[in-house]
This record gives sequence, C-alpha cells and structure tokens, in this order.
Amino acid sequence: MTSLFSSLRNRAFLLFALILVSIQAISLIAHHYSIEQRNQQQLLATVDRAQQLVSDKLAMRSRLLSTFAQISASDQALIDQFASPIKNVSLALNNYRKHLDADLALAIDTNGVIFGQLEVKDSNKEIKRLSPATQLNQGFGQTQWLKDHPVHAYYVDNKRVYQLLVTPILQDFVIIGHVAVGFELNQTFFDEIAKLTGFHLAINHSDSEQWLITSNSLAELHTAPSISEVADSLAQGQLYGTQIALSQAEQPVVNLMMFQTKAELSDAVALANPNSYLVPVLTLLGALLGAYFIQRYLASPISALINQVKNITNGQPTQTQLAGATAELHDLAEQVKVMERAIGEREDKIYQEAYCDIMTGLPNRSQFYREMESIKEPYLLCQVNVRRIVEINDNFGHDVGDDVISEVAHRLSKLSQPIYHISGNGFLLRFDHKTQKDINSVVEDINRVFEPAFIYQTIAIHLEANIGVTVSDGWSQPKRVLKESDSAMQLAKRDNLNFQVYDRQIDLNTLDRLQLVNRLNGAIDNDEFMLLFQPKLDLSSHCIDGVEALLRWNHPVNGLITPDNFIHTADKTGQITALSKWVVDKCIEQHLEWRNQGIVLQIAINISQQNLLDSEFCQYLIDKLSNDHGIREMLSFEICEKAFDDHSSAAVDNIIKLHRYGINLVIDNYGTGYSSLAQLRFLPVKELNIDKTFIDHVMQQPNDQKIVVSMINLAHQLNLRVVAKGVEDQATITWLSDNQCDMVQGYVLSRALSSGDLIQWLTTSDYRYKQLEQQSRV
Repeated sequence: MTSLFSSLRNRAFLLFALILVSIQAISLIAHHYSIEQRNQQQLLATVDRAQQLVSDKLAMRSRLLSTFAQISASDQALIDQFASPIKNVSLALNNYRKHLDADLALAIDTNGVIFGQLEVKDSNKEIKRLSPATQLNQGFGQTQWLKDHPVHAYYVDNKRVYQLLVTPILQDFVIIGHVAVGFELNQTFFDEIAKLTGFHLAINHSDSEQWLITSNSLAELHTAPSISEVADSLAQGQLYGTQIALSQAEQPVVNLMMFQTKAELSDAVALANPNSYLVPVLTLLGALLGAYFIQRYLASPISALINQVKNITNGQPTQTQLAGATAELHDLAEQVKVMERAIGEREDKIYQEAYCDIMTGLPNRSQFYREMESIKEPYLLCQVNVRRIVEINDNFGHDVGDDVISEVAHRLSKLSQPIYHISGNGFLLRFDHKTQKDINSVVEDINRVFEPAFIYQTIAIHLEANIGVTVSDGWSQPKRVLKESDSAMQLAKRDNLNFQVYDRQIDLNTLDRLQLVNRLNGAIDNDEFMLLFQPKLDLSSHCIDGVEALLRWNHPVNGLITPDNFIHTADKTGQITALSKWVVDKCIEQHLEWRNQGIVLQIAINISQQNLLDSEFCQYLIDKLSNDHGIREMLSFEICEKAFDDHSSAAVDNIIKLHRYGINLVIDNYGTGYSSLAQLRFLPVKELNIDKTFIDHVMQQPNDQKIVVSMINLAHQLNLRVVAKGVEDQATITWLSDNQCDMVQGYVLSRALSSGDLIQWLTTSDYRYKQLEQQSRV
C-alpha cells in the first residue's frame, strides 16, 4: 500500500502548507536595505552607457578617417600635386572631403606651411558650403602632429573643435607633405548625444576659461554652470557624469564633460521602488524552516534529476539512480531517458542537414568554417571548380550532372585530405602542412584524379577543373581564405587556366576593373577610347593588305588601359554593345579616311560572344553595312570559337544571318576552345586565326608544328584562309610560308600603331601595301 508521503503531490502539499502558515505568521522579509545600492548602481551604469556611446561615436569617426589615410597615401593625383612646384590641391582635397563628408581639410608642406584649406562654413547644415580660406600660407600651429605616420588629434580653431587625422604623403618613401582631414564636434553632434543619453555635454580647452561648445540642453538652463563648478560637483558627487580626455598628453588639452543631476537622471531611469519597510524579521526563520523540509524530502532527488538533465544538455551519458524518490519522480526520470534518446536522434539529423551536403555526403561550407577555427599549422587551400557542368546538364540532363559531381567527390576523397562541397560544382580541399613550394605537386594530385573519363552510356565525358590556390601560414580566418581561393579560381576560370595562385593584386585588379566599368558609359560619351592597328602580311604577295583594330582606353587618370582590364566585366554588365558599336563606327570612319588617301586596308574587328547573342546588335551591323558594298567588303569581324560551341545557340543563328547579308566573319584564337574543324563546316566563315599559343614555340616543338600544319591543311580543305597570330621572328614567317599559311600578324612586322604611325610605317617599311589605283608601292 502506498504511504501518504510516497506521493510527491501529498508531500509537497503538507510541506508547503507548513511553510505558508509560517509565512503568514511572520509576514514578508524586509528587503529595503539593498534598494539604495541598486539605485546607485543603475545611475552609474547609465553614466557608463552614455560614456560608451560617446566613445563609440568618436571611434567610428576615427575609423572613417583612418580609411582616408590608406586611400590618400596611395593616390597618385594627390601625390603629384604635392610634388609639383605649382601646388593646386583644391580639387583632389575637395574630392576627399566630399567623400568623407568632412568639415575641414588642410594641405601642409614639409615646412609646416598650409598651402591648401577647405573649411565648411556651418557643419550643422545639411548642405555644406565652404568658408573663405583664412590660413593659407600660414604655419600650421601643431607641428608636433606632422609625423611619418597618421596622427589622430583634436584641433581647436577659433572655438571650433575638430576630430582630426593628420597623415603623411609619401613619394618614393619620402615625406613630401601632410594632409589633415577632420569632422567638427558641432552643435548637431552634441545635441544628438544629449538626446540619446539624457546628459548635458560641453567641451573645454586648456587655453580658455569658457566652454568652447555646449549642448542646447545646457544652454537652456537658467544659469549654466562654469567649468570649475562642474568639475567640483563631479568630484563631490553632487552631479553624475564623467570627464573624457579627448587629446593626448603631448597635445593641447581638450576635455569633453557630460553631467546631470540625480533628480533629472531618476526621471529617465527606472529605479527600484523603496516601499518594503514592513517585512518582519521572522520571515527569515520561516524560509529557513521551509528550506530544511524541502531539502529533506524533495531536494535530493530533484537535484539528481537536474544533474541528469545537465548531462543531457552537455551531451554526456546519464546513469543517475533516484533512490528513495517518489513514484512521480521515477516516472519523470524515465521520461527524461526517452527525451535524451529523442534529442540525440534529432541532433544527429540536424547535424547531418546543417553540416553535410546531401548529394555527396561531404562536409559543407558550414562545417568548413567550424573546422577551420582549430587550424594552427600551415596549409594550402584549393577551391576546385568542375568545368562545363552546365553543358553536361544541358546535353545529358541534371541527373547525369549530379552523378558527375558525386563521382568528382569520390575521386577527390581518394586524396585523403579534408574535403568540402561548397557549391553545385565547387569543392574545397585543404592540404595541411603544405606550403608555397608544394603547390605544383598538389595541383598535379588533383589533376591526376580528374584525368579518367566519366562514362555515361558508352559516352566518355572528360572532366576538367579550374583550381584556385591560396597559401596560409596557419592563421584561422576561414572567410578570408575562402574569399582568396575563390578570387584565384574565378581568375583561372576567366582566363581558361588550370590553376591560379592567389595574390593580393587579384583583388586590387578586380576593384580597379569595377571602378573602370562604373565610368565606362561616361567614357564612351566622352570619346576616351582610341583604336590602334596591327598590320597583317599576305605571304603569297608579300603585301600588307589588312590590319586588326585593337581597342585602348585613354583614361584621364590611369593612362592607356588595355581591354583585358575592362572588356570581360563590360561583357558581363551589358555595356559591351555600346562599346562595340563605337568601335564599328570608328573603323568605318578610319576606312573612309584611308580610302581618301588612296590606301586600301581590310580592317578586322573583334566582337564578343554577347554581341553575337544580341540580335539588336547584329541587326545594327546589317543596317550599317548591307547598303555599302565597298565598306562591307573592307570590314571583317573576328569571333572566338567558344561563341558557337553550342549549335543550338542564338549565336549560330545570328552568324548565319550576318553571312546572308554579306558580312565577313573570322574565327579568332582557334585551338583554345572546345570546337573542331568539323564543326566549322556548318558555319559560314571565310578565315581562321591560329592562336599564338601554337605559334610561340612552333620552331622548337615538333608537336606544335604537326598541329599547325594539320590546322592549315584542314582549313584549306574547307576553303578557309589561315592567319597565324603572334609571330615574333623571321624564321617563323619562313616556316609558315613553306607550309602554305596565308597570312601572318605579330611583332615581327610591327606592334599596334595609331593611324598616323601606321601610315608612316607603311611608307618606310620594306613591305608593299594596296592602293586604290591597283598599284603597289615598293
């Protein structure tokens, strides 16, 4: 028979009934003794929070100014102005001031004389206008700040306080001056802090007995306290607040004071309510008596059960026995066991979904981040991108594409290195204890597992990879190394490379390209581009009968920029159409100009895959050229073979359409893509350019010779003219001529020239060129 006390419900009822009776007899415990302490702590915490807010605001401004120091130190335009005998830094200085939204900018020469000044008239206004420069050709008053490194300081000028950064300007590692840029601690700043914190704010300076600037809340007081009164009241505890020393010891002393009375702070802070004075002392005795019974009858088994739950929380096994516990606690303990098993199963499932890739079973990006936190030794991180996976999905279906990814995961796992599947066709491999010297062997290991073909229904699919490699000495920054490996992989993918090692210049080049493309449209409108022309030699007639038009950007700041730095990004951002139209228009103008001079040269123009996919651009070519046979015959358009490697694409349709209207098309850089000459028989092209990678070593590599000869012979069988690009010596010209190559182009003839220089070269070179009268000049 169950005893009265075997039930937790009965035991708790009897015990707590006794406690409640005791509590009723002795009333509540007085807890007032801690109220004042709690109130004081809340008030001091409010002061600390307000001080932290001010510090954070000032620190944020300092970080922004530090960013300026990094930019200005490397700005060539600014360096040139400092180095120039006639210094005119106003434009560059104002650009930086506007970029930072700064209120003061000074340019200081090596003698400490201010030769450039921009100062906002009223920084509190939304639209900031500049005041007349009053310090030009005057000495800078704080020469101790003119150092060989950036100096943060607080600068007082005519009762205006600026948070200033003074940074050196270097040319060839020599200081040629300093730039100082700063934000004013103005009325708006003070009122914002005062509103957020509930404190009065004011700034004083060691050279003045008066406040330099105060918040409006202080100015609105009936009698505003003086500096000494505030300092004494803070020291005596009559005011709550603090004094923040803004300047360093070697700088003029600038202090920011923030203060408030207790009465005013109490209105804004929820203080404890001191209304519990009637609590009898005997309540303590009742609580002790109740605690004794609770520990005696309930605490022990409940504590054991709590420990069991803690073990479950920490993932540790539970083996607690509840000896002497009530029937309810025994039942509860059994349910805890059931809960433990269910939690374990759910954790396993959650872990699997959160940290493992479902398709390959490999750890995913999240697991990569977790594991990287413990890495302390040097390693190589390789990001492997499976090439042509989109084509495999399109041609064979996504199921086959998934099988290919699973097969790649299986092959890479054989390398017995930490591996992660981070995207659809992207993997990460970490090679621990490997350094820069091991990169080639690591890449060879990856390529070795890629070499065997993937067989699908007797069709051999050859797998290739683009690999981005970054080197780490062991620092644990997973997001950074992942970004670096991705940047290197993207560059390898863009340039059709097997692998690329990360270099910081990759990111800098990427940023430069983005900045260039951002102003590409404006550059087209401003006619900042120019064309150079590289001559082509007909080997049968020994006559210059054509040129290739090569685009250059004559950037007003960066100088002459080659297409490699902007064409790829322009292609991706949709700006290539406007740029290509500009090139076509300029080539037509150039052809007409040469024809007026009696010179007949065919001009080859490069167009991109995006141009061929753009029906509007193709129609533009048709409209531009179809009505003028003379111009149409003298222009040809070079397209890379990857533009037509998919026969179902719109590019092929547009190629056929352009040919129908008599527009000449040429296959450029042949041999670097995935097409074959068999594919070319379906395309209406007239000429084929052999890529320079096959020509560079043709005189030293017998295999290259065989490849080039086969290309020439097969192209001729398809009635295509063959142009060899990148020819750099006369011996190669002789060999190509002996093997029936039609034309050559390269530095052996001439580098790319402007129109005027090309005419001069034609008239002085040993080669003939075509003229309107059908006569050739020796």
